Amino acid sequence: MNYNIKYSDIFNATKLETGIVILKLKSPYISLEETQVFLEAITLFVNEGHKNFIFDLSETNYLDSITLTLLVEKINEIDSIDGSVSLVVTETKPRLKYSVGNPLAKLQVYLNVENAVNNF
Repeated sequence: MNYNIKYSDIFNATKLETGIVILKLKSPYISLEETQVFLEAITLFVNEGHKNFIFDLSETNYLDSITLTLLVEKINEIDSIDGSVSLVVTETKPRLKYSVGNPLAKLQVYLNVENAVNNF
Protein backbone atom coordinates (compact mmCIF):
# COMPACT_ATOMS: atom_id res chain seq x y z
CA MET A 1 0.00 0.00 0.00
CA ASN A 2 1.30 3.43 -0.90
CA TYR A 3 0.93 5.69 2.09
CA ASN A 4 1.94 8.66 -0.06
CA ILE A 5 -1.59 8.63 -1.45
CA LYS A 6 -3.93 10.44 0.93
CA TYR A 7 -7.64 9.82 1.12
CA SER A 8 -8.23 13.49 0.35
CA ASP A 9 -6.29 13.07 -2.91
CA ILE A 10 -8.79 10.47 -4.12
CA PHE A 11 -12.18 11.40 -2.70
CA ASN A 12 -14.21 13.73 -0.53
CA ALA A 13 -16.24 12.18 2.28
CA THR A 14 -19.46 13.61 3.65
CA LYS A 15 -21.27 12.01 6.58
CA LEU A 16 -24.98 12.89 6.63
CA GLU A 17 -27.08 13.03 9.80
CA THR A 18 -29.07 10.10 8.38
CA GLY A 19 -25.95 7.95 8.65
CA ILE A 20 -25.30 7.86 4.92
CA VAL A 21 -21.67 8.39 3.91
CA ILE A 22 -21.15 10.02 0.51
CA LEU A 23 -17.77 9.30 -1.07
CA LYS A 24 -17.13 11.44 -4.15
CA LEU A 25 -14.24 10.27 -6.29
CA LYS A 26 -12.22 13.20 -7.65
CA SER A 27 -10.28 11.74 -10.54
CA PRO A 28 -11.35 11.02 -14.11
CA TYR A 29 -9.44 7.73 -13.87
CA ILE A 30 -8.87 5.76 -10.67
CA SER A 31 -5.68 3.69 -10.64
CA LEU A 32 -5.50 0.28 -8.98
CA GLU A 33 -3.37 1.78 -6.22
CA GLU A 34 -5.95 4.53 -5.61
CA THR A 35 -8.71 1.91 -5.66
CA GLN A 36 -6.95 0.00 -2.89
CA VAL A 37 -6.69 3.17 -0.78
CA PHE A 38 -10.37 3.92 -1.46
CA LEU A 39 -11.39 0.41 -0.40
CA GLU A 40 -9.31 0.70 2.76
CA ALA A 41 -11.13 3.94 3.60
CA ILE A 42 -14.50 2.25 3.08
CA THR A 43 -13.41 -0.50 5.48
CA LEU A 44 -12.53 2.15 8.06
CA PHE A 45 -16.00 3.71 7.70
CA VAL A 46 -17.61 0.28 8.09
CA ASN A 47 -15.49 -0.37 11.20
CA GLU A 48 -16.82 2.93 12.60
CA GLY A 49 -20.33 1.51 12.21
CA HIS A 50 -21.35 3.07 8.89
CA LYS A 51 -23.13 0.79 6.46
CA ASN A 52 -25.01 3.02 4.02
CA PHE A 53 -22.94 4.60 1.28
CA ILE A 54 -23.26 6.62 -1.87
CA PHE A 55 -20.30 6.34 -4.23
CA ASP A 56 -20.41 9.49 -6.34
CA LEU A 57 -18.64 8.69 -9.61
CA SER A 58 -19.86 11.78 -11.47
CA GLU A 59 -16.30 13.11 -11.92
CA THR A 60 -14.93 9.74 -12.98
CA ASN A 61 -14.76 9.04 -16.70
CA TYR A 62 -13.61 5.46 -16.67
CA LEU A 63 -13.48 2.45 -14.36
CA ASP A 64 -11.58 -0.59 -15.57
CA SER A 65 -12.81 -4.11 -14.91
CA ILE A 66 -10.40 -4.76 -12.03
CA THR A 67 -11.43 -1.58 -10.21
CA LEU A 68 -15.10 -2.30 -10.76
CA THR A 69 -14.71 -5.91 -9.65
CA LEU A 70 -13.03 -4.78 -6.42
CA LEU A 71 -15.81 -2.23 -5.84
CA VAL A 72 -18.45 -4.90 -6.41
CA GLU A 73 -16.70 -7.19 -3.92
CA LYS A 74 -16.70 -4.37 -1.34
CA ILE A 75 -20.36 -3.65 -2.10
CA ASN A 76 -21.16 -7.32 -1.49
CA GLU A 77 -19.34 -7.12 1.86
CA ILE A 78 -21.43 -4.10 2.81
CA ASP A 79 -24.58 -5.90 1.67
CA SER A 80 -23.66 -8.86 3.91
CA ILE A 81 -23.88 -6.60 7.00
CA ASP A 82 -27.31 -5.30 5.87
CA GLY A 83 -25.74 -2.19 4.42
CA SER A 84 -26.49 -0.54 1.13
CA VAL A 85 -24.56 1.22 -1.62
CA SER A 86 -25.86 3.48 -4.34
CA LEU A 87 -23.84 4.81 -7.26
CA VAL A 88 -24.11 8.28 -8.72
CA VAL A 89 -23.10 8.66 -12.36
CA THR A 90 -23.90 11.08 -15.17
CA GLU A 91 -25.54 10.03 -18.39
CA THR A 92 -22.19 9.84 -20.13
CA LYS A 93 -19.78 8.79 -17.38
CA PRO A 94 -18.30 6.77 -16.00
CA ARG A 95 -17.86 4.28 -18.75
CA LEU A 96 -18.00 0.96 -16.98
CA LYS A 97 -15.84 -1.64 -18.69
CA TYR A 98 -17.59 -4.61 -17.19
CA SER A 99 -20.11 -7.20 -18.15
CA VAL A 100 -23.18 -5.91 -16.37
CA GLY A 101 -25.01 -8.83 -14.88
CA ASN A 102 -25.86 -10.38 -11.55
CA PRO A 103 -22.93 -8.88 -9.59
CA LEU A 104 -24.34 -5.41 -10.22
CA ALA A 105 -27.98 -6.37 -9.78
CA LYS A 106 -28.03 -5.10 -6.18
CA LEU A 107 -26.85 -1.62 -7.13
CA GLN A 108 -29.07 1.39 -7.40
CA VAL A 109 -27.67 3.90 -9.89
CA TYR A 110 -28.69 7.57 -9.84
CA LEU A 111 -27.86 10.62 -11.93
CA ASN A 112 -27.33 12.88 -8.91
CA VAL A 113 -26.59 12.70 -5.20
CA GLU A 114 -29.90 14.26 -4.16
CA ASN A 115 -31.91 11.45 -5.78
CA ALA A 116 -29.60 8.84 -4.24
CA VAL A 117 -30.04 10.31 -0.75
CA ASN A 118 -33.82 10.66 -1.15
CA ASN A 119 -34.17 7.03 -2.21
CA PHE A 120 -32.25 5.51 0.68
